[in-house]
Amino acid sequence: MKNLPVQFWDSPHSCISNRFLSQFTVTIDYPQMLMYLLPDKNKPFATNIDSWGLNIQKDESGKVKVIGLWEGSPAEKAGLQVGMKLVISRSTVRIASLKNWGRP
Repeated sequence: MKNLPVQFWDSPHSCISNRFLSQFTVTIDYPQMLMYLLPDKNKPFATNIDSWGLNIQKDESGKVKVIGLWEGSPAEKAGLQVGMKLVISRSTVRIASLKNWGRP
């Protein structure tokens, strides 16, 4: 794999999509807190996984801010910048938990 955007931070609200992981044999070493991904040779590696191309984080007040952008992503093309707070209809986005973020 080359040029795969990855960003890590210490947060309990991180996820990797099933669509991405379905391209691999996944082995999780729980005692060592490691995950190994072996590419499935029978599946072409999808480089266009659906993504907005941004990472978000909730601040102390519950406001959601952009903490990372992928170069050329829809979020970057829309003009989002690191540090911006997300606002919908002139109301700052506030959430109690990121647990269900992005789920219908």
